Amino acid sequence: MRFAEAFREAERQARGGAPLPARIVSYARRALGRLRAMALPAAGVPEAPRLIESLKGYDIVFYKGVYYGLPQSLGPVRLDTHEARRQPGVIDGTTAESVRDAIIEIQ
Repeated sequence: MRFAEAFREAERQARGGAPLPARIVSYARRALGRLRAMALPAAGVPEAPRLIESLKGYDIVFYKGVYYGLPQSLGPVRLDTHEARRQPGVIDGTTAESVRDAIIEIQ
């Protein structure tokens, strides 16, 4: 079953047979597309760490589904190694907000 068919079937089941308005379906598809693009890097292209923001001497970086707070004093950090992610002062979390809160608590 293709995505669109599955989406329509789920919609029918959720609404007891009444379809959702087209603009809501369109919005949901766009949102799912953005989520898919964030979660699945292009095939064959290694995912690069993405700088989210800098805060109080830390860089908040997103890499492979995890947010990291990296002390700027460490210099460049290779997040593809376990040892680098376990250096003193490195913070990890599931959201940027949780890492941001941890940085603020440290300061």
